[in-house]
Amino acid sequence: MMHKFQDKIQFEPMKPLNELQSLSRLAAEEGVLLLHNQNNLLPLNNVNVAVFGRIQFDYYKSGTGSGGLVNVEYVPSIIEILKSTSKLHVDEHVYNTYKQWIEHNPFDAGKGSWATEPWMQQEMPLDLEVIKAASMRNDVGIVIIGRTAGEDKDNSPVKGSYYLTDIEEALLENVSKYFKKTLVILNTGNLIDLSFIDRLKIDGLVFAWHGGEHGALALVDVLLGYSSPSAKLPISIAYNIEDYPSYRNFGQKGEVVYEEDIYVGYRYFETFAKDRVRYPFGFGLSYTTFDIKPLSFKVYKDHIYFEVLVRNTGSYFGKEVVQVYLEKPQGKLGQPLRELVAFNKTGNLNPGEQQVLKLEIDLKKYASFDDSGRVFKHAYILEEGAYKFYLGNSIRESIFVGDVELKETKIVSKSQEINAPTHEFLRIKPNLNLEVMYEKVPTRETNYNENIRNDLLERFETNSLALNLMDVYNNKLDLKTFIGSLSIDELIYLTRGEGMSSPKVTSGTAAAFGGVTDELIEKGIAIACAADGPSGIRMDSGYYATSLPIGTALASSFNLELIESLYEFLGYELRAYNIDMVLAPGMNIMRNPLNGRNFEYFSEDPLLTGLMASSVTNGLHYAGLSGTLKHLYGNNQETDRTNVNAIISGRAQREIYLKPFEIAIKSSKAKAIMTSYNPVNGIWSASNFEVNKKLLRDEWNFQGIVVTDWWAKMNDFGFPASLNNTKAMIVSQNDVYMVVSNAKENSANDNAKSSYLNQELKLEHLQHVAKNILNFIMYTPAFSRLHQIDFIKEVRPFDPWVKINKLGVVKPTLNRLKINGNDVLLKPYVSYYHLKEIDEIYSIEVDRGMIDLSFDKTYARIYITSGKEHQTYHIRVGKLSNNTSEFVDLCKLEEMKLIQVGAKVWTPIVLELESYLEKSSNLVLENKQLNVMDQNQHISYALEFMENGKYIIDFSISSSELGTAQLPFSVYVDNKHETTLTIPGTGNNTIVSRALVIIKKGKHSLTFKFNKSSITVSKISVERHG
Repeated sequence: MMHKFQDKIQFEPMKPLNELQSLSRLAAEEGVLLLHNQNNLLPLNNVNVAVFGRIQFDYYKSGTGSGGLVNVEYVPSIIEILKSTSKLHVDEHVYNTYKQWIEHNPFDAGKGSWATEPWMQQEMPLDLEVIKAASMRNDVGIVIIGRTAGEDKDNSPVKGSYYLTDIEEALLENVSKYFKKTLVILNTGNLIDLSFIDRLKIDGLVFAWHGGEHGALALVDVLLGYSSPSAKLPISIAYNIEDYPSYRNFGQKGEVVYEEDIYVGYRYFETFAKDRVRYPFGFGLSYTTFDIKPLSFKVYKDHIYFEVLVRNTGSYFGKEVVQVYLEKPQGKLGQPLRELVAFNKTGNLNPGEQQVLKLEIDLKKYASFDDSGRVFKHAYILEEGAYKFYLGNSIRESIFVGDVELKETKIVSKSQEINAPTHEFLRIKPNLNLEVMYEKVPTRETNYNENIRNDLLERFETNSLALNLMDVYNNKLDLKTFIGSLSIDELIYLTRGEGMSSPKVTSGTAAAFGGVTDELIEKGIAIACAADGPSGIRMDSGYYATSLPIGTALASSFNLELIESLYEFLGYELRAYNIDMVLAPGMNIMRNPLNGRNFEYFSEDPLLTGLMASSVTNGLHYAGLSGTLKHLYGNNQETDRTNVNAIISGRAQREIYLKPFEIAIKSSKAKAIMTSYNPVNGIWSASNFEVNKKLLRDEWNFQGIVVTDWWAKMNDFGFPASLNNTKAMIVSQNDVYMVVSNAKENSANDNAKSSYLNQELKLEHLQHVAKNILNFIMYTPAFSRLHQIDFIKEVRPFDPWVKINKLGVVKPTLNRLKINGNDVLLKPYVSYYHLKEIDEIYSIEVDRGMIDLSFDKTYARIYITSGKEHQTYHIRVGKLSNNTSEFVDLCKLEEMKLIQVGAKVWTPIVLELESYLEKSSNLVLENKQLNVMDQNQHISYALEFMENGKYIIDFSISSSELGTAQLPFSVYVDNKHETTLTIPGTGNNTIVSRALVIIKKGKHSLTFKFNKSSITVSKISVERHG
């Protein structure tokens, strides 16, 4: 399938994509969520404002962990962008008070080790007299509150995480008391307690979320009215954290019982507890108002067709989201009162303008799964009765539009038992009065191991031919024949991904997979590259990339077309860095607001999650890249995430936690999936045969690859899990174990070969895994590079789960821009320009639009309109502050007598750790070991390399961190970055990590920079490769 951007995007190797940066800002704008706007406080125009809260200087672009570690050149702060407009006057006294305090209280990134960044930054205690005086000078007090969390670190119902601190409470109380108007902005990745709204006079409340590197620009454009807010809540906001039905079953170690069953989020609140909701699912304000009028409701067989007229009835431009909800008959199974079944979003509508939206749904897709046998066991059911449809702009603001009456119960499709619980527990089920009742959950009836034995796979005939995968690609050879030529060892090598930061692929990325050995490369199997993640490309090597808005912000946009375009652009940036697969989208259900990784995910609703994920993968497919649906599944907390057993009924699995994956697989033909760390009903996901094989491949017809999460555990049914049971992984048709340091040497000591030799692992298991992997590899850019052929994208037509009329929005653009008399080269999809060679804007000319030039003449906005659509260009001039410095004065090396290395191959030289050139203060030498006590510490050495060549640098290294921590460190030669290695937490056990670097003959410096703390290096050796 061709797409509108593919011929207009030119990407430069190893550089971020300017077009992606600009579109990321537009996506962030549509994710800015307005929840309260008393007396039209917003948009702000020609007012004096005082800005409070230290996070105004330290914008959170993303959460922590692998989903947020995107290196960017610069993240503008909220206060910087507020000061960049002539439409506001920012109070200088308050600004300078914060600025001076922050100079002595810089951003706290924690110890620098994995998952140690605090939930919030220390807030400045502010004297009451400062607030009183500021209130006399200004119209509006803006209070900005920030929070973060992430991988391996859940939020907590304590002050400084879910709750405000005493200092924040006092700040809000005093600002709201003395200022005429108070605006609260939440720069958070998760929900926080909003009870301050009940106690204080708050005039405006905005969820800015984490909007990526240009999130502050997007936020301020919305505050100033250059963009009208159009976001809607993808999650219900309850009055109290205890109101969420999962509250008492969240965060435990060992086992968590999902007793709320399918009644997650609004499904629970709308059915049982409407009065506990502060802001309902789908709610969000605009600067204008809309009338939503159903034009037609038609039914043909099982398909329902809606036509809806949306009219802007207010005095400002804006967009509206039309939402369709279904009420099913309670029947024998029991149902939530409402269920989202479709949505669509208008383009910008000016006052008085209107637009017709069309939606089509297939009622069969909303059938309920009967795991109890009340109707028909293990089947999808539509029970007899009235199926009522409601239309509106939130779950609460919706009207009845029509119904479908089923005279008798329909069995939509028959399935089988998949991963049922092994022991009884109670789950919620409503009675006829919609009161909470409980029923026993059906437990496993089939024999798991017998299911494996009965699953007969075709064995491909083996041969001893010297074959090449290129012949399969050219249709000269059958893939089965090619696989038959691979040895047992080669088949096993394919199941091992290498990383992190493998030198075989783009430096600093998550994994290399496919042709990870010379033997595989010789057979034409390319080595593909995978990189994190949902919020942009993570490269621990330090390469810059574009930081995108978090998943929650994107889902808040309810704009599938925009998200599709955003990830198409990300696909082109991935290709610029020779990356074949991105580990996104994150699509676990927001079961509880305290989950630390909620920022990576989309929603509490499976349909919204699945459709967002489909848009992500469709966009990447247009660029010829693959997304990775993750984490399959039940990974709904970070506490004890590699061990906690999620106890979930068969129905809840099918309708809530697996449903988004089903939607994305069937509608976007997704090509890759990552399994989760945790077990579900006792079986670790990385080795779950019933899910990975019987459900994904047999029932849903998934045609791609499945990879584990990094350093995941696996188990056989009824047995403990381990890191080396890849036999169970392969049998389950999870294809690739991520990751090991050396695939050929079996550095992780997995049991694949021994299991094959003792006949627990069959040849056909390995062959079918190879088929999945090779089918994927053949359609990657890596395969084209290896074989020096033109890259042709694989065509995967998709089948939308919900059919809507796409609007094909075209943003107006500038045709001419002159700064200080000189033309600026404009690109079609770029609306942000940083002109570093210019210090000040003293003249600006455009062919259209309104110019907003900052008081200091270093920043300009150009606001243009065309018909219904609007766009804001951002122009920044001047150089950004650069705090980097060279590690070593290279001129001094020539005068020094240095240790020689590389005169002979395979002859290691061990560095004397004490004989360094220079080092950071918090890198301590003790007992002949290097102890990294803080983040971003470095140490430099000098050597004389006797020959040109590839040099091996081995580090004997340990960390006090455990398990899944990811601890990167980088190697620099002559102050130039060469490679980055990432080790897992080792629990104080010493491992060897290896870097391969090309170094020319002569004297050179070696610098090792450690991004994280809690690392100890006991030995460093250098030798020339033969």
